[in-house]
Amino acid sequence: MIGGGPAGIRAALLAAARGAAVTLYERDRIGGRCLWEGCLPVKALLSYAKVRSAPPAPEEWRSQCRSIRSRLDMLSESMSGQLRAAGVTLVKECVSPDALPEADAVLIAAGCVSPALPAVEGKTVLGPEGLLSLPEVPASLAVVGAGPAGMELCQIFAALGSAVTVYEQADAILPGFPAEGARALEGVCREAGIRFRKGVRPELAALPQSHILLTVGGQECAFPRDAESGRVLFLGDAGGRGTTAYEAELEAERAVAALWGEAVPALTAVPRCVCGLYDLVTVGESSPRWGEAYSDGNGYAFLREEMSGFVRLYAREDGTLCGAELLLPGGAELASLLSALIRAGASAETLAGTAFFHPSHSEILRRAAMELL
Repeated sequence: MIGGGPAGIRAALLAAARGAAVTLYERDRIGGRCLWEGCLPVKALLSYAKVRSAPPAPEEWRSQCRSIRSRLDMLSESMSGQLRAAGVTLVKECVSPDALPEADAVLIAAGCVSPALPAVEGKTVLGPEGLLSLPEVPASLAVVGAGPAGMELCQIFAALGSAVTVYEQADAILPGFPAEGARALEGVCREAGIRFRKGVRPELAALPQSHILLTVGGQECAFPRDAESGRVLFLGDAGGRGTTAYEAELEAERAVAALWGEAVPALTAVPRCVCGLYDLVTVGESSPRWGEAYSDGNGYAFLREEMSGFVRLYAREDGTLCGAELLLPGGAELASLLSALIRAGASAETLAGTAFFHPSHSEILRRAAMELL
């Protein structure tokens, strides 16, 4: 196993549980980009930003960053201990693509390498991996790229007091996401004071902001994929598919099952999420038949002054659910539930007849399902 990120950890544990002698090679620390640069530190910052009522002083900000790094260290050590307890041999070593280890199977989940950051005179240019090293919250911040990472980070720093402008080369934010949900999220961001410049490719030196956060730029895979064969398989970002951490884990489970000759069912209804003040979630596929409900009719949303959300459920002609879009505070917590309902062939009638905890944002799911009846 080459690479100790989400895919590598999951594959190593599963293969070891099946009785294989597993060696995991990781050149750095266990956890991968998700733990050290992506999902986890960003979500920790989001949780911190949500409870702030005023911009943090520099020392408070630095203390919070130290606390997050300390917790990430502990989580990485916990993951390492779990692997060792399962019988996985950990080797801190950089494996060369030209000298793959001898084994019955080699799974490569070495991730991708971010391009070097450009030097711009008079500006601080950073990527997501540099956020916890900032000495203070920037007074002004340019976020280049309105994909999932850019849209999450712009909300975090706006909530922390930065004057944020998002620059996007496309004419709309979140290319590849449903247009209505993307527009609704943009509206939430504008209400939070975030500015958008779309359809432009900014010249970094000409930007007025003191700090520039780059969330775009092609990432190169650490291993050339021409080595893939029946013995050598690529997982996660190393496969060139730009997967999320949870997709990488699912891919690892399927790869291990395939190595043992087991049938691997099609992977369907995998959710996509953008987390922030409101979480944007899309899962499954759309349909001409849909039901919709809005937060302004929800008592919990009213009390919390969070009335800009919506839920849209899609159903087939026979009433079974096939897709969903939602924009809700904490809505990402509902993504897996919706995925499970769609994969299980649940009907709108079943969802409409389900009791939801009151008061909660999740009650809006039931109202949307009732619109399909």
